Amino acid sequence: MVKTFKVGEMLNKRSPFSKTWINFDGSFTEEVYQNQVHFEDEAGNMHNISTDLYDEADLFDYHGPVEVNGRYLLASAKERSLKDVENNKLNRDNYDYQGLSVPFKVQIPREFSRGYLVGRGDDYLKLTPIGASPSRAYIDSTIKNRAHYQDAWNDTDVLLDLTESGVKETIILKTDKAPTKFRFNVEGSLGDDLTTGSLKLQPAWLQDDSGKHRDVEQNIIREEGNVYIELSADVSGLIYPVEIDPTVVVRPSSTDGQDTYVDSNYPTTNYSDSKIMSTQVGSKENSGGDKHAFIKFALPSLPSNIEILSAKASLFSFQASDSSKRAFEILAVTSDWYESSVTWEKQPTTEVTGIKQIFNTYENGMFKDFDITALVRRWVTGSLVNNGFKLRQTLDDGSTGKYVDFNTSEDTSTYSQNPMFSIEYNRVPTAPSLTVPNGGETWNSSHTIEWLPSTDLSDPNIFELLPMNATTAYTGAQSRIGQVFKMPDFGSITKIGMYVYNTDSYEEKLKFELVGIDPATRLPNTTVYSSVPVTIPKQTTGYTFVGADLPTPVYIPKGTLLAIQVAGRATDGFTISCVFNGLYTDGEMYVDNKPNAYANQDLAIKFWYDAATPQNKLKYQIQLSKNNGLTWRNLVSLTKEGATSYEYDFINETESALCKIRVRAYDGSTYSNWDMSDNVFTIIHNVAPTIPTNLNPNGGAISKDELNTFSWKHNDANTNDPQSQFDFQWRVKGNEDWNNVTIATTDNFYNVPAETFPVAQIEWRVRTYDQLGLSSPFSSIATVSAAIRPAPPTITYPLANDIVVLANPTIQWSHPTQLAYWIRVTDENNTVVFEEQRNSPNKAATVSAHLANNTRHTVEVSVRDSTGLWSNFAISPFLVSYTPPLKPKLTINADNINGYVSINIKNPAPLGLIPAITHAEIYRNDGYQGWVLLDGAFLTTTPYSDGEDSGTEGTYIDYTPRSGVDIQYYVRVIGDNTAFMDSDIVTVSAKLKNVQLSLASDPTYHVTLTKRAASSETSTRSSVSNAFSGRSYAMTEFGENYDRNFEYSYKVGRYEDVVRMRDLIEAGEILLLRDNFGKKEYVTIDSLKVEETRIFWNLSFNPLKVYYVEGILI
Repeated sequence: MVKTFKVGEMLNKRSPFSKTWINFDGSFTEEVYQNQVHFEDEAGNMHNISTDLYDEADLFDYHGPVEVNGRYLLASAKERSLKDVENNKLNRDNYDYQGLSVPFKVQIPREFSRGYLVGRGDDYLKLTPIGASPSRAYIDSTIKNRAHYQDAWNDTDVLLDLTESGVKETIILKTDKAPTKFRFNVEGSLGDDLTTGSLKLQPAWLQDDSGKHRDVEQNIIREEGNVYIELSADVSGLIYPVEIDPTVVVRPSSTDGQDTYVDSNYPTTNYSDSKIMSTQVGSKENSGGDKHAFIKFALPSLPSNIEILSAKASLFSFQASDSSKRAFEILAVTSDWYESSVTWEKQPTTEVTGIKQIFNTYENGMFKDFDITALVRRWVTGSLVNNGFKLRQTLDDGSTGKYVDFNTSEDTSTYSQNPMFSIEYNRVPTAPSLTVPNGGETWNSSHTIEWLPSTDLSDPNIFELLPMNATTAYTGAQSRIGQVFKMPDFGSITKIGMYVYNTDSYEEKLKFELVGIDPATRLPNTTVYSSVPVTIPKQTTGYTFVGADLPTPVYIPKGTLLAIQVAGRATDGFTISCVFNGLYTDGEMYVDNKPNAYANQDLAIKFWYDAATPQNKLKYQIQLSKNNGLTWRNLVSLTKEGATSYEYDFINETESALCKIRVRAYDGSTYSNWDMSDNVFTIIHNVAPTIPTNLNPNGGAISKDELNTFSWKHNDANTNDPQSQFDFQWRVKGNEDWNNVTIATTDNFYNVPAETFPVAQIEWRVRTYDQLGLSSPFSSIATVSAAIRPAPPTITYPLANDIVVLANPTIQWSHPTQLAYWIRVTDENNTVVFEEQRNSPNKAATVSAHLANNTRHTVEVSVRDSTGLWSNFAISPFLVSYTPPLKPKLTINADNINGYVSINIKNPAPLGLIPAITHAEIYRNDGYQGWVLLDGAFLTTTPYSDGEDSGTEGTYIDYTPRSGVDIQYYVRVIGDNTAFMDSDIVTVSAKLKNVQLSLASDPTYHVTLTKRAASSETSTRSSVSNAFSGRSYAMTEFGENYDRNFEYSYKVGRYEDVVRMRDLIEAGEILLLRDNFGKKEYVTIDSLKVEETRIFWNLSFNPLKVYYVEGILI
């Protein structure tokens, strides 16, 4: 455990059982004792216990504190002694002795026969000896807590020792003529268990001159309304002198500290009165059973919002069997217990595992510290009720487990060796609340971190140098008298004062000042922190404390040298109380700038301060993590005082998308908890945009009379850094000066108003800006022709609402300056069914698409002249109405060896006005490519007659269907009036038995492969991968191109197939690869490997899939 250096005790934090010290590093140590270390006076102030006895005859002039339980005894003695002094009749034989500075009331007789009194609250015991002589007390000046009565009985002396917890009586039998039975009259409600409230008569025992111990019989006798306690000692065989030890103690309450032990050999025995608590592991080597100690300390009232740094229990090792290795285990007790009832059979419950502590060699006669930090933290947070702990020995790591005895709080003779524990802690400010960045931000260079301030919780304290003696110091109009001191902690002083004794018969009007001290001279400098008027009352008995609140609290850093001084006019002297003997080492008294003569004197000053650091004095530590909180480093170790924001330039930080900030407060000695960004933010460093691209329009012409949109692409390497502004510039080609338009917008386009440009060649360029104001270079110069749009053409056929009797009409129009035309035909749903754009002066165009019968259509025609502009469209609606040819009849068959499909087409002979068929179009849909035109000019030339009708027929063979899938076909026949008629759709599935490789241009030329030896396929997509600073892995951008490679090996049994395979490859054409699993790929093969064996030829080749459009483009 880390040792800390104590600077001074915090007097206002005293409790009956604890002391609080401020340490050199600003932390605090709370020491908690099993017995009281302080007594409480009438005002609630805590004072150190002193067991000195005071002669009641001298108490008339006593002005010090007194324990609250003894105040009436003191008042009575003061009143009697003062009256006797004033009447000059003071007789000390009429007075006894009192203990004024112990946590109970006590009266020790001057004559032993008067008896002694111990009390607390309403409980008291007075023991008056029966048959004792009027022996007078003798008090040695070196043992001020002991009254010695010589020959209180025959050859018997008595000692009455005042201890911190009661009165210890020692009856000394000097010879064998001394009595062995003693009786005391008891006043007070003594029970049969020898207790009354918190008071108890401990079991009596004796010890002879050789050190032999025996118990002393102790009985209560009740006779005729009186109560007696009788002691009977067996002194046979003892060596004189023999000491008998009856003791009255003030017992702890159930909430005070307790300590005892239990023994497995005596499972029903309670050891609450034992002055030792024993630990042992029972074994053959260790006589006796298992022994476990139980200790419970009263947890002090600690400030809120603290951090427990360490805690230890200190137990005085009274005796041990030897110095062999010892292993202890500290187990948290989980149920309530009380030392007066706990036994081996009635042990409280504990946790299963505890804290291990090992002493490799065991030294006796000293305090042993046990680390209970983990337990105390749980007690303070409330996660574990403070029921104390069990201490037991174990046989771990070679420990012997032999007995070790520790002192308990019952041992009043060695009070300083009683159990105690201490807690070292820091006050912790509340955590700040980080507001920026809190997740989602993208930062580049200088940015401001922001937070809500912390609060250092209020912690009132008092610094005091108590008066001990007095000296006289005079102050006049120009004089000063003061006390130098060092600020014990960071805090705000709120009140100052001194203990004074005014020798005048009237009040003095002066000032108390809080001033700065020059460390070199140890005298006041020019700084006056605060000044308050005070009134020194006229002469009184004893010292008077005079103090005043400061108008405004004064914040002083820890360790600062200050002084409280008296200033102002004084006509006569007054006495300042002083502390002598250099008790305060961090300062001294000065008078009229003369410190040396008073180096060993200190004024009795007192001041109040709040150790809470004001918000405007708190500093903050800020740290950055770039891996989501795994590791951190400082951005600033401490900000300036009172900061709630901090600007930091992140430009030199590596890029990361996993950044977090955390911040904590520092009050001068202690850090608060951290507050961290809720989510990650991104650090990415800004670079200027690159040159804009994709300029449009670039070439061609625009109409100067219309609004024109000029667009571009803003290019920035930074993620999430869109365009913030652009500069658009244009000029007439040949001019030097640019016209400029600047607009703040994220739009990558500019709508140039109509009539902006003249009729001319226009040059234009653009540059863009990012979100931080960095600009790109200007783009390359684009050129466009600004002109006047030509007039629309005049459609001459079809005229508006004409009836067109052809499925493929020829559209006609006129225009005087046409160089190109653009024609569109839309159906009733405004779907474009035909579109053609051609550089030609022709003013007629045939619609190649078959227009649906009995539907309305619209033709739109635009022309372009020498300006390069298209005219607006001329529009003419019309109705298509024609007589279609007869529907063809289809018969379909599948070849499941070669995977072919044959389609028989019968066209009935036309009758009457039905047009004759000129040709047929054959369409296929295999579910992969949609409808594909296989043949656009198929003729049926063979006559047929089937009994129903007659006409011509023909059979079309599809050599390229996909194997094993359902395929749809239909046939469209075209009449001599361009009208058309579609057959019904038929569906068929053809299966290829093996693998077939054929020419795409002539699928009838093929080779069939049957014996596959091996095959594999590799598919890839084009991509580019780049590594970037701040990113752990590369980033990949995928392209639009794909590669698919095959590796095949086949065995061929006929040489003709080898030759045909070679011919296919040497043809240098695209090949069609089909197999029986439905594969259909257009490939190229650039090499063939042939290995000849006795029976087969082994063929190895690597097809590469290529782009190929199947069917006829329409």
